[in-house]
Amino acid sequence: PSPSAVQAAAEAVHAFILELLPLLSHYRPPSPTPLQVFVLQKLDFYLPFRQFGPEVIAAIFLSGFLDPSRCHEPGALASLWTWRGVYYRTLFSEAYPEHLFFKDLAAWQAKHQEIVEAEQLLNDTQEKKFFTNMAAYGSPSYVRHEGNIPVYFEKEAEWREKFGVSCKVPYLTARAWMQTQLPGIGSFASALCTSDLVYAGLVEMPSAEEMARVVVLIHSGAQKGLTILHLLSAGSGSPAVYPAFTSLYNAVFDLLTPEQRSEMIFDPIMFEHLLCKFYRCRDVVRNV
Repeated sequence: PSPSAVQAAAEAVHAFILELLPLLSHYRPPSPTPLQVFVLQKLDFYLPFRQFGPEVIAAIFLSGFLDPSRCHEPGALASLWTWRGVYYRTLFSEAYPEHLFFKDLAAWQAKHQEIVEAEQLLNDTQEKKFFTNMAAYGSPSYVRHEGNIPVYFEKEAEWREKFGVSCKVPYLTARAWMQTQLPGIGSFASALCTSDLVYAGLVEMPSAEEMARVVVLIHSGAQKGLTILHLLSAGSGSPAVYPAFTSLYNAVFDLLTPEQRSEMIFDPIMFEHLLCKFYRCRDVVRNV
């Protein structure tokens, strides 16, 4: 893309960020703008600041399986995969945010039975509705189900044996392993899990160039964000994504102050997340 196109796109993204940045300090601003009102409807679905979504915060600070000081504990990885692969954005995760860390499969089964009884879930249909959300990330995924959970606990031991704990795993290596080894964790969810483990301290932070590759590999909504920002055309092939993503990332980085970047945890992972949310919010974003 031309420098002028990148600059115009960067200014639009910058304005989007600044309008939503107050939500980090005040989830209910006194006089919210239309964009803020829209994002506040579903923070986990629309908020561009990845590490501040309510479910991510709960996974770190309430349940604790993404807490860097606890991610080496037994069950932490299986709890992550169960959360991302089965019950993210469900009635279960909303009602029990502090009870999502299971040290082993028996602990999950005990909690599951306890909740089935407490919530009076009388049949399989009610149970599936409570514990799973096929459209957690937008398009329905029918490979998301509780039957995968025992495999996640088995695979945790394999991960720890293969990668150990002494050094961080390269991002693309970790994502490829999860996509191929974990049922119900496809190309998109494997990237989410890998990114979660970056912040937990188990995986290396990707460069902007690596994150652009991930955008291509998972057919990320970030491509749609780049398209409505006029940095890609509808028929652009994969090679065009790399310069569009990296040049826009660098331009937005330069527009933000160090304090702003620190406050929102601005990095290549968050930027990919932001572009997806920019597209989801397109009907209420100004100057697009």
